[in-house]
Amino acid sequence: MSERHFSLKHRVLARLGRLWSSAGPGDVLALRLVLAIVFFSVLFTLLSTAIQSYLQYHKEVATIQSRFSEFRELQIPVLAESVWAYERDQIQVQLKGITQLPYIETAKVRVNGEVMWTSGNAVSKRVLFETFRLLREEDKTEIGVLEITASLDEVYQHLWNGAVWILLQNALQTLAIAGFALIFFQKSVTAHIYRMADYARRIDIQRSAPDLDLLRPPARNRDVLDQLAASINTMRKNLSQAYSDLSVYAAELLENKKKFSAIFHSSPVALSVSRFHEQYHILEVNEAWEQQYAVSREAAIGRDIGEAEFWKSPQDCAGLLATVEQSGELHGFQSWRRRGDGEFLLCEISARLFEVGGFWRKWTSPKNAGTRTEFASSISVWRNGSRNALPSCKLQTTS
Repeated sequence: MSERHFSLKHRVLARLGRLWSSAGPGDVLALRLVLAIVFFSVLFTLLSTAIQSYLQYHKEVATIQSRFSEFRELQIPVLAESVWAYERDQIQVQLKGITQLPYIETAKVRVNGEVMWTSGNAVSKRVLFETFRLLREEDKTEIGVLEITASLDEVYQHLWNGAVWILLQNALQTLAIAGFALIFFQKSVTAHIYRMADYARRIDIQRSAPDLDLLRPPARNRDVLDQLAASINTMRKNLSQAYSDLSVYAAELLENKKKFSAIFHSSPVALSVSRFHEQYHILEVNEAWEQQYAVSREAAIGRDIGEAEFWKSPQDCAGLLATVEQSGELHGFQSWRRRGDGEFLLCEISARLFEVGGFWRKWTSPKNAGTRTEFASSISVWRNGSRNALPSCKLQTTS
């Protein structure tokens, strides 16, 4: 018998395990749902049981009170006549009949304060006590008192048994509902969420892929899972299209960058790029600029164009930058610049700010200012509302 019981238990547990595995991997969300169902069911069960017990208690007490009313209307007159006639056997039979009724424990008849007849035994701790006057029918003279004791312990026992039965029923119902909800939620929701998460994790926007399919029969009305799957498919397509467009744009940008770099570095005009915000650091120079100012590219990059070593008069640099910032363009600005070997060059500077791709830039072109002229220009960047500029100038040296 024990082996058969163990085998049955093993088969039941194995069946539940296979059912759980078929529902999909467990997760905290499903467990939270089950715990919420159990918690709510327990609260609802306790509340409903308390209400039912309260109502049942008052119903039982009302039954006892109605029994007392029946005694007053039906049995008290008959018992009074028996007491008046002093019919001992009849009185005892009537008292015994009273104590055999539900909830009634004892019945006593007192005459002149002394117990003359009694039936039943008082065993309950909680009782309901009631007295009835025994009156002679002709002149309403009191000939005795009937005392009846009803047991409330039996009422409480009935309530307790009923509450235990209600709790047991609700516990079984809650267990069944929670188990069904867990398996249903796993199959209907969690399994599809895991599938969508795995699909989103494996999205590769560089490659084409089939749309996400939840592997369930199509429904007439789309639910939130269908909408979520459609959103993921739309997101993947948009990302793939954006990546494709960005790849084309990046290729074009790289090609333009190569062309610009070739023009920048091969230009016979001295060119430089610098920042125009707080510190005016040089970002790039070409070979013509290196020859023009006798400063190597490595030594120039990162230096501030406002350094005194670049100007004969630093006030000229401040005036140039202020003019460009105020009017957006500059023409024919002349200033002496210092070369790396200490020689001074006279520069005539023309510049203009313009916007490309959200950034402001300044283009500067030189003009002939003497008998022996070399040309230089600079590109200035105005980033995020802070203009970046290095004035490049057309420089003139006099022999």
